[in-house]
Amino acid sequence: LTFTDNRQDASLQAGHFNDFVQVTLLRGALYAAIRSHTALHYAEVAPRVVEKLKKAGLTLRDITENPNLEEGSRRAQEAWAVFTDLVAYLLYEDLRRGWRVLHPNLEQVDLLEIRYKGLEELCKEEAHWQALPKLASLQAEKRYRLLKTFLDFFRQKFALSARVLRPDRQQDLR
Repeated sequence: LTFTDNRQDASLQAGHFNDFVQVTLLRGALYAAIRSHTALHYAEVAPRVVEKLKKAGLTLRDITENPNLEEGSRRAQEAWAVFTDLVAYLLYEDLRRGWRVLHPNLEQVDLLEIRYKGLEELCKEEAHWQALPKLASLQAEKRYRLLKTFLDFFRQKFALSARVLRPDRQQDLR
């Protein structure tokens, strides 16, 4: 693919720059949220990231087309709720290993660790594994590493259930 028109090339570069800015802001806010809360449940992540974006200067005017929308109104609350869902979607999308070779996500550079609630305890419960002899024969730590790797693989391929990833909700976000 080659570009012979300067306008096309400038447009492509502007798109890359806009993506870089969006990803940088989102990851910066995510990192700040994680640092200030140590551990976050998946349902808390997007609201905390939006909170950090607001502290960094994001306003209602930045996320809506209506400049006259009042901050405390019901419509403003709806706009923030939709924006929070959009942030949740973008955070999930950013965790997918994608085309950003020069911009690995926070998980890839070990600034973010995804844990599965109750998985360590489940792996230590020997009685749960008797029906699966291969897993039952493993030590709890090895069983945990195996299952975490397995779950990470599916999570990174978006084989997970999240409201913002459902096609009907994505249509609403659009």
